[in-house]
Amino acid sequence: MPLSERIKGIRISAKLSQDIFAKSLGVSRGHISNLETGVATPSNQLIYLICIRYGIKEGWLRYGKSPMYDKIYTPEMIRELKSQIIELECDSLIQNFISLNHIIEDAKKALKEYEKHTLDDKFTIPIGHPKYIKLKEIIKQFEENLIELNKSISSITF
Repeated sequence: MPLSERIKGIRISAKLSQDIFAKSLGVSRGHISNLETGVATPSNQLIYLICIRYGIKEGWLRYGKSPMYDKIYTPEMIRELKSQIIELECDSLIQNFISLNHIIEDAKKALKEYEKHTLDDKFTIPIGHPKYIKLKEIIKQFEENLIELNKSISSITF
């Protein structure tokens, strides 16, 4: 079996489209197509990456020597590992949002406290004071970060 067919076999056994397979390797879909049709040959780095990502023995990929898979990795195991990684990333993301929410709530309380003291004339910072300017800069940066975070959250698909 030629190298091009072995590469295609890896992708098909992993049940991936050329596009998804390409993204997992950091190359274009067109490059995968060229590899699978024998128009292009993979670099040593790409061969190594395919072997690592998909648990393929390098000797099998390069020369067709069997077995194809390392004893520890099968496509099913790889899919399960990917699923576990996604779950861990989701858990981490949830924890980060919980922490961020606490920080935002603390910031809101601090701003309300500042406004309360300012309105009661107990505490004021002149507009030109360096601390006032710094506070305004921090609030502006905070608002910009929230806007960017909102854009990032909107782009996430579940």
